[in-house]
Amino acid sequence: MCMAVGKMRDQSDWIDRAALRKTTSWPVAAHSLRFALVMGSVLNIISQGDAILNGGSVNLAKLALTYAVPFFSASFGAYSAFSRLGESTHESSRAMRLDIMLYIQLHGAVITE
Repeated sequence: MCMAVGKMRDQSDWIDRAALRKTTSWPVAAHSLRFALVMGSVLNIISQGDAILNGGSVNLAKLALTYAVPFFSASFGAYSAFSRLGESTHESSRAMRLDIMLYIQLHGAVITE
């Protein structure tokens, strides 16, 4: 058993498999990959720009990690969002309804299915 968010949960509940399945689907993974390519490039230019521009030695481990970190960050954010959407507690349902109502008020949007 492990302790999570103030309640006891089974280890089998430790990973939200539905959220993980959505996170590893191609559309979400592709989004994380695009984000990593943009952010990784910007961060590599910031951290190793002089070496890249002057033809100096580039640290390949840094280069790889600078792309990997944004990819995993975006993927974890997607997993967290899918996991939260999958919760069926009264509190999270109420919070989502309030978020939707606020969005509609701010944007005047009509949500259709």
